[in-house]
Amino acid sequence: MDRRRRLRRLDDLLEALETLNLHEVGSVPGPVAERLKELGVSEPQEHSITTLIDKVLEGQEGLMLTPLPVPVDRRRSRRRPVRQTVLTWADLKI
Repeated sequence: MDRRRRLRRLDDLLEALETLNLHEVGSVPGPVAERLKELGVSEPQEHSITTLIDKVLEGQEGLMLTPLPVPVDRRRSRRRPVRQTVLTWADLKI
């Protein structure tokens, strides 16, 4: 299974667990428990829903891409010096 599909399945599972937690359901329903077992969580009924949420989040962390560092010299803008004439009061001849 590709990375995006696995992330999507974990996201769906996380949403289900958060809904259960929001409604203060005490135990994990059968279909959710089966999906957790497929992901490698042993005995999901023995864990609290908040613990299961943490486990799913840990699984997502392993699939997230890390951003590439930006080279230092690309962060600075290379501007040409501006030629600017500074006027004095004597130049204005008021």
